[in-house]
Amino acid sequence: MIYVENARKKALEFFDSADEINAEIAKLNAEYAAQQITAKIRDEKFRALDEKKRALRKKIQGDIDGLQASYVDAVQKWAALDGGKIHDDAKLLDPAFGLNGAELTELSKKHCGNVVMQRLIQNFSAKHNIMYEPQTPSPERKINAYNSLCQQLKSMTNEGDDLFNRAVIEVNEYFGSWVLQDHGEVVQEAVKETDDEKRKRWEADPRYQGMLRSERRIQALKNS
Repeated sequence: MIYVENARKKALEFFDSADEINAEIAKLNAEYAAQQITAKIRDEKFRALDEKKRALRKKIQGDIDGLQASYVDAVQKWAALDGGKIHDDAKLLDPAFGLNGAELTELSKKHCGNVVMQRLIQNFSAKHNIMYEPQTPSPERKINAYNSLCQQLKSMTNEGDDLFNRAVIEVNEYFGSWVLQDHGEVVQEAVKETDDEKRKRWEADPRYQGMLRSERRIQALKNS
């Protein structure tokens, strides 16, 4: 989850810094309202603050792009074929043992995170037409899930200082559930690392239900 957390921290860094810029803007407007500065001075300073926020957004999004590149490299190394990863359980992948789908699923669970064993199990399943539930996403699906997560985080910074977006990122319970539901494959062992009961409690939380009322924001988040 370190890559997920690092991307999250970058998005929060934007919102925290944007708060400071917004405070400067509020102070500027108050000074103008009190006739302490002219409209020309206010506008000049406002343009400078706006540019400061644009530069901040560009930097944060660039940092997230860098995380995506690092994640691809890490997944490719994790997925590298290595004969040393072949467990003795590979001997069970023989028609003579008559493994069924449930047993293949259990075998996949046992070797969750071992991409070589997962590949052997998958190939055996396909060859003998045995349906099972893979427990480790493919490298491609993990990369796609992380890229999707990062794209949505960058989209949130593009939307400005949206309180809904900030809540989704900042509150652990909200963020964890969001990652699980929309980007769960980015976690190597999502099923084992996530508390499903906690997710269900979050969905029933009145705060979450209140968020659902903002249909436009929810739709924008899903479609971005």
